[in-house]
Amino acid sequence: MKCIKLCNFGKLKKKIDIHPIGSSSLRMHDVKKLIKSFNIKKGDTILDLGCGPGDYSLEISKSVGETGKIIAIDENEDVINYFKKRIRQNNIKTYTHDILKKLPLDDSSADICIIITVLHALNIKKHSHNFFKEMARVLKPHSKLFIINVKKENYGFGPPMSMRIPPEELKKIVPTDNFIKTNFMDLGYNYLMEFKTKK
Repeated sequence: MKCIKLCNFGKLKKKIDIHPIGSSSLRMHDVKKLIKSFNIKKGDTILDLGCGPGDYSLEISKSVGETGKIIAIDENEDVINYFKKRIRQNNIKTYTHDILKKLPLDDSSADICIIITVLHALNIKKHSHNFFKEMARVLKPHSKLFIINVKKENYGFGPPMSMRIPPEELKKIVPTDNFIKTNFMDLGYNYLMEFKTKK
């Protein structure tokens, strides 16, 4: 298991992209290094769960090329409608859907799944078994799951401390019968954990 630090916390400035319909943490990171760490290949299908205003999907769409695809899902219809207005490329498909329910995707249809600063809002401890079982269903064999969470540290912004999920807790939440942890990255205000499907 590797441990990588993608930013210098002391030099990192709070940069949150504010949209009329919500905010995004994309610019809080070194975007190029972060996307590179996903090891995306041309033609890959990327699943962005809880995509929000679409900043990550729009950035990642550059890496999958015309033969690849981004599937972006959020339960908020207003957010998805806003995101649709921002799309200028043909390789992004959006869905308005509750990500805690069965996803509108075939088995083994995605190469990578990203879940970015979303889990804290899902009561994931209660829903973890079915949620990650569904992730394992839609991901191809030996595919990757990337989860970015806000650290449980007080920065004066972000979700309430009681909702935040520290790394040691996330490792217990993601079921080992479906996934194995393969990487950890310190992103400054956030952290990223990488998992690989066992199937």
